[in-house]
Amino acid sequence: MTAAQFILDNDGNAIFAVLPIEDYRSLTGSMVNVGEGESAKEKPLLASLVNTDDWTLKLPFGGSFATIMIADLILVMEKHQMKDLAINQRAQSYDKFPEDQLLTLDPILRRLLPAAAAGYRNTMQATTDVVDSLIDCGLFIRTRKKYPYSSRVVNALEIVAEKKDEILQTINN
Repeated sequence: MTAAQFILDNDGNAIFAVLPIEDYRSLTGSMVNVGEGESAKEKPLLASLVNTDDWTLKLPFGGSFATIMIADLILVMEKHQMKDLAINQRAQSYDKFPEDQLLTLDPILRRLLPAAAAGYRNTMQATTDVVDSLIDCGLFIRTRKKYPYSSRVVNALEIVAEKKDEILQTINN
């Protein structure tokens, strides 16, 4: 990776990084050619964050070690007898999630971060790209549902039982 420029806050802490587009593409898997005619207006083409060889999920905002086993997400859902879960994308620290919302996608992903990526626990992990990858691999379908902690219908993911069983069987063999 080439040199990046950092934008600091008043206390000298890095809050933004500016880096060459090739480094960005390498880190995010983005294949978009930003600024090239009509393609610049389209949604970036992202490689899937799900590796179907070993059923892992790369969390793009969890640092270089932020890969989780999809089976761990499935097992959390099975342990709590969940067939669906709210996405609950939040740009807030982990400790700000109300207790009754800890079994939603974003806080679950943050808890599943490996120890080497624990410093990113306060960074939103249920990004649009992560959600889209979980849907694209066939494990979830997008839905909307009202949960007891919410006064309105929210975006959620419903697990596809056949795909869940297939993934667990593949991993256990």
